[in-house]
Amino acid sequence: SPSSPSPRSNQRTTSPSSSPRRSNTEIEIEIGDDDDDYYNNRNRPNTGYTTSSSSSQGAGLFFLYLLLGVGAIIVFILLYLILKRMMSASGESATAAEEGMPRAIAKERDNDTVTISKLQVALLSSADGIQDELSDLSSQVDTSSPEGLWQLLQESILILQRHEDHWSHALASSDKVAIHEAETQFNQLCFQERSKFSEESFNNVNGHIRSNGNGNGNGNGNGSNGSGAYIVVTLLLGTAHDQPLFEQIHGVDELEAALSQLAGMRQDYLMTFYLLWTPQQSHEHLTYDELLSEYTEMYQLV
Repeated sequence: SPSSPSPRSNQRTTSPSSSPRRSNTEIEIEIGDDDDDYYNNRNRPNTGYTTSSSSSQGAGLFFLYLLLGVGAIIVFILLYLILKRMMSASGESATAAEEGMPRAIAKERDNDTVTISKLQVALLSSADGIQDELSDLSSQVDTSSPEGLWQLLQESILILQRHEDHWSHALASSDKVAIHEAETQFNQLCFQERSKFSEESFNNVNGHIRSNGNGNGNGNGNGSNGSGAYIVVTLLLGTAHDQPLFEQIHGVDELEAALSQLAGMRQDYLMTFYLLWTPQQSHEHLTYDELLSEYTEMYQLV
């Protein structure tokens, strides 16, 4: 009948409808697979890549921390050395300021150079009482202490200055030496001067006093007060100066200047001091011939 579809017509109708459905199914499956792969790949950890990146980052951080640590140590050491230097300089400045000592004086006093000086004065025996004054001074002063040596130097200079009118001859020498040679040279100088005495009637070394009132010193003991009778006073010093104190003396003015320079010396510059005089007894003196034979280098003052 015309209203009843034939089997062929049904087949055509079914075929077009099933074909697009199959095509849509394939498209859905394909799209679905791509999405799943994308999300699966996105969510699945890439083990090799992640491990390599973590290792590189860890090594970089290690070296960074190492460099920072080394740099911090170096900076700390530099700061420590700078602060130590500043504190040391500040301490030295404070010490010098407390003592009222300029830096130049401290540098000269504490270096490796010292000065050995000799100042020798011959006086006419008419200088009444000078031998007794020197004996009294030497017996009262504690020569074992720096203060005592300083006092001995100051007072002996004053005694010489009080007898300025009786000065007749003088000898001066002053030389700088290395500190490791100073003691030997000073002892040799002391020995040379003391060997000119026939006997020491008075001696005060390091506070130990020895007195022999019967000694005749180096003079003839005739008690003459004429112009041909002399007394020789010798000052031997070791000081912290790094330059000679004076040159040879030929006149009274030069001797006055040398004595004034010694009197004005700082106490902490005086390292050692010997006071010698001959004859030591007040009733004795040196003759002119004895003066020339024992003290040949002395100059007559003009």
